Amino acid sequence: MSVAVEPMVNLPTELRPPLAHDEVLLEADRCLACGGPYALAPCTVACPADVDISGFVEALARDDVVSAAETIYDQNLLAGSCSRVCPVEVLCEGACVLTEEPIQIAALQRYATDWALQHDVPLRPAAAPTGHSVAVVGAGPAGLAAAIRLKQLSADLTVAVLEKGSEVGAHILSGAVIDPKALNELIPDWKEKGAPLETPVTGDRFLLVGPQGELPLPVFAM
Repeated sequence: MSVAVEPMVNLPTELRPPLAHDEVLLEADRCLACGGPYALAPCTVACPADVDISGFVEALARDDVVSAAETIYDQNLLAGSCSRVCPVEVLCEGACVLTEEPIQIAALQRYATDWALQHDVPLRPAAAPTGHSVAVVGAGPAGLAAAIRLKQLSADLTVAVLEKGSEVGAHILSGAVIDPKALNELIPDWKEKGAPLETPVTGDRFLLVGPQGELPLPVFAM
Protein backbone atom coordinates (compact mmCIF):
# COMPACT_ATOMS: atom_id res chain seq x y z
CA MET A 1 0.00 0.00 0.00
CA SER A 2 1.38 3.41 -0.95
CA VAL A 3 0.72 6.47 1.16
CA ALA A 4 1.12 10.02 -0.10
CA VAL A 5 3.13 12.09 2.36
CA GLU A 6 2.54 15.81 2.38
CA PRO A 7 5.59 18.01 3.07
CA MET A 8 5.65 19.42 6.59
CA VAL A 9 6.87 22.82 5.43
CA ASN A 10 6.80 24.69 2.18
CA LEU A 11 10.05 25.77 0.59
CA PRO A 12 10.66 29.47 1.28
CA THR A 13 10.34 31.97 -1.51
CA GLU A 14 12.84 34.73 -2.09
CA LEU A 15 12.31 37.91 -0.14
CA ARG A 16 13.62 39.94 -3.07
CA PRO A 17 12.42 38.42 -6.36
CA PRO A 18 14.49 39.35 -9.42
CA LEU A 19 13.48 42.27 -11.63
CA ALA A 20 12.60 41.83 -15.29
CA HIS A 21 14.54 43.69 -17.98
CA ASP A 22 11.94 46.46 -18.41
CA GLU A 23 11.70 46.89 -14.65
CA VAL A 24 15.48 47.28 -14.43
CA LEU A 25 15.49 50.04 -17.04
CA LEU A 26 12.70 51.94 -15.30
CA GLU A 27 14.24 51.52 -11.84
CA ALA A 28 17.74 52.55 -12.94
CA ASP A 29 16.35 55.58 -14.76
CA ARG A 30 14.97 56.91 -11.47
CA CYS A 31 18.51 57.34 -10.12
CA LEU A 32 19.60 60.98 -9.75
CA ALA A 33 23.26 60.07 -10.43
CA CYS A 34 24.50 61.65 -7.20
CA GLY A 35 28.18 62.27 -6.62
CA GLY A 36 30.86 63.56 -8.91
CA PRO A 37 34.60 64.26 -9.14
CA TYR A 38 34.72 65.87 -5.70
CA ALA A 39 32.30 63.75 -3.67
CA LEU A 40 31.12 60.14 -3.84
CA ALA A 41 27.45 59.33 -4.01
CA PRO A 42 25.93 58.60 -0.56
CA CYS A 43 25.06 55.05 -1.63
CA THR A 44 28.67 54.37 -2.64
CA VAL A 45 29.95 55.76 0.66
CA ALA A 46 27.58 53.44 2.51
CA CYS A 47 28.68 50.34 0.56
CA PRO A 48 31.18 48.21 2.58
CA ALA A 49 32.50 46.74 -0.69
CA ASP A 50 33.21 50.21 -2.20
CA VAL A 51 31.17 49.44 -5.31
CA ASP A 52 30.57 52.44 -7.61
CA ILE A 53 26.82 52.12 -7.25
CA SER A 54 25.79 55.26 -9.14
CA GLY A 55 28.16 54.20 -11.92
CA PHE A 56 26.66 50.76 -12.48
CA VAL A 57 23.09 52.04 -12.05
CA GLU A 58 23.75 54.68 -14.70
CA ALA A 59 25.08 51.94 -17.02
CA LEU A 60 21.92 49.92 -16.49
CA ALA A 61 19.80 52.96 -17.25
CA ARG A 62 21.34 53.08 -20.73
CA ASP A 63 20.93 49.28 -21.01
CA ASP A 64 24.68 48.61 -20.86
CA VAL A 65 24.63 45.51 -18.66
CA VAL A 66 28.22 44.55 -19.48
CA SER A 67 29.60 47.87 -18.20
CA ALA A 68 27.37 47.63 -15.13
CA ALA A 69 28.65 44.14 -14.31
CA GLU A 70 32.28 45.14 -14.91
CA THR A 71 31.86 48.12 -12.57
CA ILE A 72 30.40 45.90 -9.85
CA TYR A 73 32.93 43.08 -10.19
CA ASP A 74 35.82 45.54 -10.18
CA GLN A 75 35.32 45.83 -6.42
CA ASN A 76 33.17 42.88 -5.38
CA LEU A 77 33.59 39.44 -6.95
CA LEU A 78 30.80 37.98 -4.80
CA ALA A 79 28.33 40.70 -5.69
CA GLY A 80 25.78 38.11 -6.79
CA SER A 81 25.60 36.74 -3.25
CA CYS A 82 25.68 40.19 -1.69
CA SER A 83 22.75 41.33 -3.80
CA ARG A 84 20.67 38.59 -2.17
CA VAL A 85 21.68 38.81 1.49
CA CYS A 86 23.23 42.24 2.11
CA PRO A 87 21.19 44.43 4.53
CA VAL A 88 20.88 47.19 1.94
CA GLU A 89 18.08 48.85 3.91
CA VAL A 90 20.65 50.16 6.38
CA LEU A 91 23.51 50.54 3.89
CA CYS A 92 23.33 51.74 0.27
CA GLU A 93 19.55 51.89 -0.08
CA GLY A 94 19.29 53.45 3.36
CA ALA A 95 21.63 56.23 2.20
CA CYS A 96 19.72 56.91 -1.04
CA VAL A 97 18.56 60.54 -1.32
CA LEU A 98 15.20 59.32 -2.63
CA THR A 99 14.09 58.70 0.93
CA GLU A 100 10.42 58.01 0.18
CA GLU A 101 11.22 55.26 -2.34
CA PRO A 102 14.95 54.43 -2.54
CA ILE A 103 16.43 52.91 -5.66
CA GLN A 104 16.32 49.09 -5.51
CA ILE A 105 20.10 48.82 -5.63
CA ALA A 106 20.29 45.17 -4.56
CA ALA A 107 17.82 44.09 -7.26
CA LEU A 108 19.71 46.05 -9.91
CA GLN A 109 23.03 44.56 -8.81
CA ARG A 110 21.53 41.07 -8.88
CA TYR A 111 20.25 41.58 -12.42
CA ALA A 112 23.64 42.78 -13.68
CA THR A 113 25.67 40.03 -11.99
CA ASP A 114 23.27 37.21 -12.88
CA TRP A 115 23.16 38.39 -16.49
CA ALA A 116 26.95 38.56 -16.69
CA LEU A 117 27.39 35.03 -15.35
CA GLN A 118 24.71 33.66 -17.66
CA HIS A 119 26.35 35.29 -20.69
CA ASP A 120 29.97 34.40 -19.77
CA VAL A 121 31.07 38.02 -19.44
CA PRO A 122 34.78 38.16 -18.41
CA LEU A 123 35.01 39.54 -14.89
CA ARG A 124 38.50 41.01 -14.54
CA PRO A 125 41.74 40.41 -16.46
CA ALA A 126 44.80 38.86 -14.77
CA ALA A 127 47.89 40.98 -14.15
CA ALA A 128 51.54 40.18 -14.89
CA PRO A 129 53.12 37.19 -13.04
CA THR A 130 55.11 37.68 -9.83
CA GLY A 131 56.30 34.14 -8.98
CA HIS A 132 55.00 34.07 -5.40
CA SER A 133 52.72 31.61 -3.58
CA VAL A 134 49.88 32.34 -1.14
CA ALA A 135 47.77 30.19 1.20
CA VAL A 136 44.26 31.39 2.01
CA VAL A 137 42.62 29.83 5.06
CA GLY A 138 38.86 29.41 4.70
CA ALA A 139 36.82 29.02 1.50
CA GLY A 140 34.10 31.44 2.54
CA PRO A 141 33.21 34.67 0.70
CA ALA A 142 36.28 36.55 1.93
CA GLY A 143 38.67 33.66 1.25
CA LEU A 144 37.34 33.00 -2.24
CA ALA A 145 37.28 36.68 -3.12
CA ALA A 146 40.86 37.08 -1.87
CA ALA A 147 42.08 34.03 -3.82
CA ILE A 148 40.46 35.20 -7.05
CA ARG A 149 41.75 38.74 -6.58
CA LEU A 150 45.30 37.44 -6.03
CA LYS A 151 45.15 35.39 -9.23
CA GLN A 152 43.95 38.43 -11.12
CA LEU A 153 46.84 40.47 -9.74
CA SER A 154 49.36 37.82 -10.79
CA ALA A 155 48.69 35.13 -13.38
CA ASP A 156 51.45 32.76 -12.21
CA LEU A 157 50.72 33.17 -8.50
CA THR A 158 50.08 29.82 -6.80
CA VAL A 159 47.07 30.22 -4.50
CA ALA A 160 45.98 27.37 -2.21
CA VAL A 161 42.60 27.75 -0.47
CA LEU A 162 42.32 25.65 2.69
CA GLU A 163 38.83 24.64 3.86
CA LYS A 164 38.14 22.15 6.66
CA GLY A 165 34.48 21.72 5.69
CA SER A 166 33.16 19.16 3.23
CA GLU A 167 32.61 21.77 0.50
CA VAL A 168 33.45 25.32 -0.43
CA GLY A 169 31.73 27.71 1.97
CA ALA A 170 30.47 24.85 4.14
CA HIS A 171 30.16 26.82 7.36
CA ILE A 172 28.45 29.88 5.93
CA LEU A 173 26.05 27.65 4.02
CA SER A 174 25.12 25.64 7.11
CA GLY A 175 24.33 28.91 8.87
CA ALA A 176 22.12 30.07 5.98
CA VAL A 177 24.14 33.26 5.82
CA ILE A 178 24.75 33.26 2.09
CA ASP A 179 23.03 31.90 -0.99
CA PRO A 180 25.36 29.29 -2.58
CA LYS A 181 23.94 29.87 -6.07
CA ALA A 182 26.22 32.79 -6.91
CA LEU A 183 29.29 30.97 -5.56
CA ASN A 184 28.66 27.94 -7.73
CA GLU A 185 27.99 30.11 -10.75
CA LEU A 186 31.17 32.09 -10.17
CA ILE A 187 33.34 28.95 -9.97
CA PRO A 188 31.13 26.20 -11.47
CA ASP A 189 33.96 23.72 -12.03
CA TRP A 190 35.86 24.00 -8.74
CA LYS A 191 35.47 20.24 -8.13
CA GLU A 192 36.72 19.38 -11.62
CA LYS A 193 39.81 21.53 -11.03
CA GLY A 194 41.00 18.95 -8.50
CA ALA A 195 40.22 20.66 -5.22
CA PRO A 196 41.66 18.25 -2.61
CA LEU A 197 38.72 17.76 -0.27
CA GLU A 198 39.30 14.10 0.53
CA THR A 199 41.11 14.52 3.88
CA PRO A 200 38.64 14.29 6.79
CA VAL A 201 38.96 16.52 9.83
CA THR A 202 39.52 14.48 12.97
CA GLY A 203 39.38 17.22 15.58
CA ASP A 204 39.46 20.92 16.45
CA ARG A 205 41.76 22.80 18.79
CA PHE A 206 41.15 26.43 19.68
CA LEU A 207 43.74 28.55 21.48
CA LEU A 208 43.69 32.02 22.97
CA VAL A 209 47.15 33.39 22.15
CA GLY A 210 48.67 36.30 24.08
CA PRO A 211 51.97 37.73 25.34
CA GLN A 212 52.05 35.19 28.18
CA GLY A 213 51.51 32.17 25.96
CA GLU A 214 48.47 30.20 24.84
CA LEU A 215 45.32 29.07 26.62
CA PRO A 216 43.07 26.29 25.30
CA LEU A 217 39.42 27.18 24.69
CA PRO A 218 36.81 26.89 26.02
CA VAL A 219 37.92 27.50 29.59
CA PHE A 220 35.24 27.57 32.27
CA ALA A 221 35.84 29.48 35.47
CA MET A 222 35.70 27.25 38.56
